[in-house]
Amino acid sequence: MEVEGEETECSMILLPLIGDRVMIFDVEDVKKLRKLGILGVLTGTLPSAPQQNVFHGIPLELGIYEVIWLVENGYGTIVDSLKMHEEVEKQSKSEMSRQNRERVIGDFTHIPNSPAVNSVHSNDPVGAVGLREFIVSRCPTNEALRALLTDYFVFRSVRQNGYQVMPGLRFGGDMIAYPGDPLRYHSHLIVRPLRGPVNLLDIVAGGRLATGVKKVWVIGGLLQEDKTKIQEITIEEESIDQILESEVKPISFSIEWAGFG
Repeated sequence: MEVEGEETECSMILLPLIGDRVMIFDVEDVKKLRKLGILGVLTGTLPSAPQQNVFHGIPLELGIYEVIWLVENGYGTIVDSLKMHEEVEKQSKSEMSRQNRERVIGDFTHIPNSPAVNSVHSNDPVGAVGLREFIVSRCPTNEALRALLTDYFVFRSVRQNGYQVMPGLRFGGDMIAYPGDPLRYHSHLIVRPLRGPVNLLDIVAGGRLATGVKKVWVIGGLLQEDKTKIQEITIEEESIDQILESEVKPISFSIEWAGFG
């Protein structure tokens, strides 16, 4: 997907998996993600102002839908952070030992900077985690897996329409969509994926809230044919990759409050 006015060409981005979260510590990778329209959430403190929580710094935490989108479109590779760093440490020590570059100063060991380890930044990096393995690890049950896939297809549809997405909890939705970089634009849409019957009170509340903050309330779901495909998927099967590659096109409706009464 190409977004107008943005560069989308970049090298493969390593997505370090720490526990069950993907955290980006490399500022250059954060820049690449920004160019791709992947925003994530900054979770670190600023060294110059550690006693406040208004402005944040790296690491950048990526949501599960953003990770799936990056891997699916060939922009990133999920790697086990522990295995990757163990390999970097092992190869770095081997290289320094070979060249006798390690020297001891008093009680400290001085390790000079070493070039990037080629095997870590290759197309098949050490500790690579498959997309299916990553998804299943976040979904302990079949119901959770089906809900995740439904939400992801709505997320993917919003991205395909040129919007950049951030979490939408503060506006009562699952996502908020921006027409460009959030530093330049206000959000236009509050997006709520649907997995079951529609509650009319939720529609009224969402429409009134969205209109009050000058946005549009969007509800999105899947057609019956696509729902049937997802209902047949289980965490034990290999069909997760196939459903991600299929042309699932969610249907969506926008709601605005007319202001009567």
